[in-house]
Amino acid sequence: MADERLPEEEWHSVTRLDVIWDDYRADSLKLGARLKRGSGVRRKVTPTTPIPRNWHEFLRNDENKKELFNMLSEKLVKREVDLEIIATNGNRVLSNATQKKFHNLQPCTHEEADTRIFLHAKDASQAGLKSIVIRTVDLDVVVLSTANFHKLDLDYLWILFGTGKNVEFIPIHILARELGISKSASLPFFHALTGCDNTSSFAGYGKKSAWQTFIRNPEFTCTFQELSEMPEDPSNCIERVDKFVVLMYDKSSSQTSVDAARKELFTKKKRFFDRLPPTRAALHQHILRSAYLYSRLLLGSVLGPRANSSGPPIVGLEENI
Repeated sequence: MADERLPEEEWHSVTRLDVIWDDYRADSLKLGARLKRGSGVRRKVTPTTPIPRNWHEFLRNDENKKELFNMLSEKLVKREVDLEIIATNGNRVLSNATQKKFHNLQPCTHEEADTRIFLHAKDASQAGLKSIVIRTVDLDVVVLSTANFHKLDLDYLWILFGTGKNVEFIPIHILARELGISKSASLPFFHALTGCDNTSSFAGYGKKSAWQTFIRNPEFTCTFQELSEMPEDPSNCIERVDKFVVLMYDKSSSQTSVDAARKELFTKKKRFFDRLPPTRAALHQHILRSAYLYSRLLLGSVLGPRANSSGPPIVGLEENI
């Protein structure tokens, strides 16, 4: 499926280009992770600033990135080209189509380009475009593309994915149609539960083994879809996810609780500690975090300019103010 190529003629009929940047904020959930990488040296970014010799050091500073992205957006929309250009600039957008207001795109509270991309895709489809290509190196975008395809009113949605020589077109329209609406919509929680940028993975059990469990047990589709679509109280689904994790570690198990499965696997099947499922308490916090970060925070708001603002305490997280 991933080997299917975008028809060549599509490249010669591009009418719109959207450039979307991350928006770096002081209250970001990712702030801690960025601080661990170091803050970098602050440099004023202007059109005459010399190109940094050490890009990694330069990009560790959020203010450097904000100024760079804003400058690139301003320059990009001033280029004389025969297509519409829209580029993000903080919580607003710039465009060479100066007569348009872009009420659907701004002001925007999305922090990450991963989700803001789909706000622009939706706007493009409402403007009459039916074929879109998204360029990314982030698996999150592939997951969210598949989950949201049925809401975008597109005929074709391609992801140009990868880096260097390992670049391929992924036909999301085919993938989403083959999976169906329910299974596609369940992917964000599946992705978060099994490990992504902001959530941990299960030791010794990657996405492939988790996906095999998911496919063998279609009864979990509705649960994962519910957790991907902002339930009022995700704790109501916890016991069903418990059972999924049990089956991931032991597909023949009759246990419904991970604690009972841990005991059985250790005492009767002689599993080593590093091959046991997490404790019930640890798993439940992981489930709540997954539901919040990639379901309540991301999927539920990607098609609107205002990101979901539901507070984290309901899912076991606390805000430091």
